[in-house]
Amino acid sequence: LFIIGLPRTGTTILHALLDVDTANRSPLFWEVEFPVPPANPSTWLVDPRIAKNQKMLDQLDKICPGFNAVHPMAADMPQECVAIFAYHMMSEHFHMTFNVPSYIEWLDDQDMRPSYRLHKAFLQHLQSGGVKGKRWLLKSPCHLHLIDQLLDIYPDANIIHTHRDPVSVCASITSLAAMLRGVGSDHIDTHAIARQQLDWWEKLLQRAVSQRKALEHKSAQFFDLKMSETVSDPLGSVERIYQHFNLPLGDDVKQQMLCYMQEHPRDKHGSHSYQPEDFGISKDRDTERFREYIDYFGL
Repeated sequence: LFIIGLPRTGTTILHALLDVDTANRSPLFWEVEFPVPPANPSTWLVDPRIAKNQKMLDQLDKICPGFNAVHPMAADMPQECVAIFAYHMMSEHFHMTFNVPSYIEWLDDQDMRPSYRLHKAFLQHLQSGGVKGKRWLLKSPCHLHLIDQLLDIYPDANIIHTHRDPVSVCASITSLAAMLRGVGSDHIDTHAIARQQLDWWEKLLQRAVSQRKALEHKSAQFFDLKMSETVSDPLGSVERIYQHFNLPLGDDVKQQMLCYMQEHPRDKHGSHSYQPEDFGISKDRDTERFREYIDYFGL
């Protein structure tokens, strides 16, 4: 089960909610950071690598104040696939963290199937330890423009495709990238970051639409979900996902998901405040870049 789509579209809370169901198995932050040996069911909750990874994440929170409000992270939370692809040096993670335009241009021309094969082998390694889960639950925006290659390696994948106004996404991710890049640089040009993000996602969304059109005969493998739906009715969104993919969802699991939402309110770690205009982003001007995507998915 893959969650794909633009970043900043409610995927983190959706990923966390779906992970409450023990039938789903997500790679956790600490597992991806310290994958060897694979987790053992008997020490799943007390593995010393959990505390070790949490110290690393706490350190990031100190050197990048406020980041946890933008993108919550914890050692026992589900991690994204970009972190697995990073082991292959083929990851948009580096583009977000550093100003390396030549790298992202190079990455854009690469065949990602070898990275997907490594990704699959990585998951097979993790599951060899015997920890719970009937199916893998995976998430990353990096899959958005690689749907065809993803399905080459995972032909039976079910895909949740999340959506939001792309201009709002680019503003939000510009703010996020500026925070991350500020850890390693004193020279942060938010207008330049915004231009990079607008150009990058314009290109990727064009590919995503093209691939979805070519895969319309496989519509049963896709479920489209708007961020507004996830935010307004998270549990209802989960129920519709399970219904679409014909997956069982018991009342006990729904109750556990409700408890999770109560314990993890949206602004638990603080709110994310920014103005698109501060980055040189104009909704009126930049919306036309994404017209094909907006019209195709009815945004």
